[in-house]
Amino acid sequence: MKIWKELSETLRITSLLAILLIVAIHYHSQPFMGTYSGNYLVQEVIHNIIGRAAVPIFSLMSGFLFFQGSTFTLSILAKKLKNRASTILLPTLFISLLIWLWDQFPTLVLANQPYQGHWKQFFVVWWLYPNGSQFWFVRDLMILFFLTPYIYLLVQRFSALVPALLLFCWCMDWQLFPIWEGRYFLNNDTLTFFIIGAWASLRGTEDKMQYFLNPSRNTLFQLFVIYMLLAGARIYLEPSMSLWYQTVYHWYSLPLQKAVILIGMYLLLICAQGLCRTRVKDVFLRLAGYSFFIFLVHDYPLKNILWEWLYQQGISLVWIFYLRLGIALALLFLVAAVLETAFPQFFTWLNGGRNRQHQPVEKPVPLEFSPNDQPAELK
Repeated sequence: MKIWKELSETLRITSLLAILLIVAIHYHSQPFMGTYSGNYLVQEVIHNIIGRAAVPIFSLMSGFLFFQGSTFTLSILAKKLKNRASTILLPTLFISLLIWLWDQFPTLVLANQPYQGHWKQFFVVWWLYPNGSQFWFVRDLMILFFLTPYIYLLVQRFSALVPALLLFCWCMDWQLFPIWEGRYFLNNDTLTFFIIGAWASLRGTEDKMQYFLNPSRNTLFQLFVIYMLLAGARIYLEPSMSLWYQTVYHWYSLPLQKAVILIGMYLLLICAQGLCRTRVKDVFLRLAGYSFFIFLVHDYPLKNILWEWLYQQGISLVWIFYLRLGIALALLFLVAAVLETAFPQFFTWLNGGRNRQHQPVEKPVPLEFSPNDQPAELK
């Protein structure tokens, strides 16, 4: 399916909104303590209602964009994998190395002691699961990229059957892969929606996508009301709900949460498209160019440093979430802008070239994780 300009811009702004939600999830600080306090309700809505659409929508966009193009040959696959390695994997490994050095600095430098860990621990911590709760997603994506020939054949052979079966497993909270080194080898969130995105890219049409992204105001209002009712019911019935390596839910709350996530994904896309049609579109597109950099560095150790600093300043635990999140986002956008100005080549490499998408070009550049990998229709 051909990507047109507004769809490309919609996906770019969607990626920005999803990144902001991911940061909010990782900075969450108020679990349910037995009462429905205002702080709990605000954080629960951000963290466990709206925010839960972020990972699925990222996975869906990744699958959708990877399979852009009129053909899918081994040479095209090699080019796509090379682009993903340079724009996703290498920057991620670089940040992972910096985090590892941060952790080892007190031992290797201050205490002047040799590295004490086992080689397996070094491999797992640096390459597989660095200290940062965001990197598992990149790892899952890289695995899926290498599985794309099989995904392509399955979608071409069975069409919607494979995405439908995976979506059913996702709705039932069934993980298809075992836990390895503390994480699922391949999380069903990324697997399911990556393949749904692949199916939409390979089997979808521009007319269907236009219809999907342009609901009537009445339909959108009704959907929003349903979303709010489902979210309210889920919070009331299961205030401590968790699906992340836990099963803190009942049979009646699981479908509520899954429905909230699916509707939330759709509303996030519609919201992004609405922003594309406003006067501030260019501002959001500019900020979207920094989203991958923010994804890489927003978590550990920044959030720990900010927590300690705010706590030492005597800030109430009620306000730490909001202050820490606001300071982190302002700081990260500022650092991104400074690095782009002072070290343009380095920052463009670290950011995978995404910051260049807001600059005028002769040909439209599709969003997302590999801006250099243009589909055949755009060349």
